[in-house]
Amino acid sequence: MSNLDKLKNILQNYKAEYDHNDWIKLEKDLPKPSGNFPFQKAIIISAIIISSITGIILLVNHINKSKKNLNLSETIVNNETTENNIVNISQNNSFDNNNEIKSNINSDSNNSTTQNIVNNEKENVKTTEPEIKEKNENIIISPNSNKNSEIHNTTKINSLPDLSNVKYEISLLDSCVPAKIRFSVYNLPEGCVAEWNTDENYRIKGNSVTHTYLKKGEYYPELNIIYNNNVLETFKLNKISIFDKTNVKINFDNSNNLYYFSSSIDKSNNIYWSIDNQTFTDNSVSYEFKKSGDYRVKLTFINEFGCKSTAEETVNVQIEHVYFVPTAFIPNSNDINSQFGPIGENMDFVLYQMVILDGNGQTVFMSDKPEYMWNGKVNNIGPDAKTGVYLWEIKTLDKYGNLQVKKGRVNLIRN
Repeated sequence: MSNLDKLKNILQNYKAEYDHNDWIKLEKDLPKPSGNFPFQKAIIISAIIISSITGIILLVNHINKSKKNLNLSETIVNNETTENNIVNISQNNSFDNNNEIKSNINSDSNNSTTQNIVNNEKENVKTTEPEIKEKNENIIISPNSNKNSEIHNTTKINSLPDLSNVKYEISLLDSCVPAKIRFSVYNLPEGCVAEWNTDENYRIKGNSVTHTYLKKGEYYPELNIIYNNNVLETFKLNKISIFDKTNVKINFDNSNNLYYFSSSIDKSNNIYWSIDNQTFTDNSVSYEFKKSGDYRVKLTFINEFGCKSTAEETVNVQIEHVYFVPTAFIPNSNDINSQFGPIGENMDFVLYQMVILDGNGQTVFMSDKPEYMWNGKVNNIGPDAKTGVYLWEIKTLDKYGNLQVKKGRVNLIRN
């Protein structure tokens, strides 16, 4: 046997990955150099080159085999609860859908089954695709699946808040301009924000808010549920109708302490007067005040939309004690204008005083009763007073506490 044949026999025992110990053993087993040293040296160098190439080829095959096993592990779905595992490998899109390749794998023949799967996978399994997220379905699709393959592994992501228990309401505090409306929401999930659209280019955030509408009209508000700065759901609310109030005005006049009040509204329904702590429902009201002073008169009107309008006026009341005082009298004229004093009805005064003065300011007569009048004599019992003009002053106090003072002149005339 030649040295080359011996070398081949030796190298057949080293078909494996590179190991430095093998090189040491190889060096011991190789024939020792003889007299033909250059030829043996060439043989040794050739053996080293062949061994290196063999090691590299084995290493490359090992790496390729590891890659294939890694791809294979991603496509196999293990079902641990059954005895037989079935792997369905999807065909390329160009194949007919009815041509499916199925391999039954028994637990006792894992090695042979794995080899068959590797062979099939080489032809049919696509290169691993990046993970695909379906936004609408909130799932993650298995990397090795295509559009026609079964989804092997799905997982829910970004679980959204449950809005099934959300309740909301609208409270009309006042449906007339300026109309106040309260918006409220209940059972709002954590992390959600309520945003109210008032349908007038105005938005308010909060679980319970109050808004004022300044113009009449029909409004269609909305409730937006915001989550992570995005509108999660929009609720359409009931229509809101806002109405205008009716303008009202108080008109009044008086005659001898009797005041007449009327409204600017030509309707008698839903009108309410408040005068001197008394209530009236007529369109026009007459009222007699008993005491002088300032009185607040209030008028309330409710129109057909339920809008309440009010008007108020302050009335300055001056109670006048009504009686007549003549400007002249003639004593001793057979009781026809022969005495001087107030003339009238209902002069039931709590306090009464009349004083008459001459031109020098001297008192010529005084009385504490309306019926006790001046007869033209000094103090009604002395000498006759001279003809001429006299000054008079009358003070009266009624049972309501109204004090009144009147002054004037009277001409005493004698026949």
